[in-house]
Amino acid sequence: MCRAVFILIALVLTTCSPGRSSTPRTAEPTVAVSAASASPVPARAERVRSSRRDQSFGGERWGFVVALSHNGRMVVLRRFTGEARPEFGHHGETATPAEMTLHDLEADTDRRLDDLIAMDASGRRLLVLAGRAHVVDSESGAWRELPEGVQEGDDNHCLPPRHAAFSPRGNYLGWITTKGDFAVLQFTSNRTARFRADGRLWRGWPDDDGTAVLAEVGAKATEWPVQRTSCACRWCNRFARSYGMYGWSGNGFDLTRVSVSGKRTKVDAPPGDDGEPTKSLCEATAASSEAGLDRGPWRVTCSTP
Repeated sequence: MCRAVFILIALVLTTCSPGRSSTPRTAEPTVAVSAASASPVPARAERVRSSRRDQSFGGERWGFVVALSHNGRMVVLRRFTGEARPEFGHHGETATPAEMTLHDLEADTDRRLDDLIAMDASGRRLLVLAGRAHVVDSESGAWRELPEGVQEGDDNHCLPPRHAAFSPRGNYLGWITTKGDFAVLQFTSNRTARFRADGRLWRGWPDDDGTAVLAEVGAKATEWPVQRTSCACRWCNRFARSYGMYGWSGNGFDLTRVSVSGKRTKVDAPPGDDGEPTKSLCEATAASSEAGLDRGPWRVTCSTP
């Protein structure tokens, strides 16, 4: 049966699941993640605002800002190669290669990413894919790999990577392990719970009540559900004139909410958004911009709260 599907970064879709039915929605970074709360911003991060405010970064490249941490320290850029302005097709596709990089303006470093999975609701932590999934803390600058995290994708190039997700308010981080279960870390206590799947675990989402929602396929399934779409890539929609979603192919799936005690309840959707993300006091701007595309270099400016 058809259900409304909400995918990370306010992407709203309508889909039909074959066989089993459900509506995956991702919330839009091992056990050794900092246990500090999401706010307030410490004095060290405040110094980033003043020390890096007037420094440019990213070079004279065509591209755009994908994400900016709340304190202005971490900036994720998607940049295109070459000097010529990229041209985009009807669905936002382009022949010009693009790369994603994370710039740490405090450490004055940049690092190549495979993808940005998500940023938490406070804008403090980024969940990135760089070979494996890592959580990046914009206050300490620490990168930490998720223990036993899977590397396998699912060929859904217009959905966030399946590897991990934040809870709606960002109090929990969950990730799929190589053992086939779902590990959930609570940041404040630094404790991790494990949720076992009934079948093969396709995707998972932690909730802020300590439960997890698991998207499961049959135990003998050999492929993941794949969204049928004309979407060329996640970032291509920024430049697309139109794109469509046409349901699912591959294996059907069920969504189940699982408690720490193991109680299982069928649900229709992953955890919902809990209000608007925290508004950042910082902004990243380019030397020039036109039609959603920037020309670097970029600068970060932050206002005083």
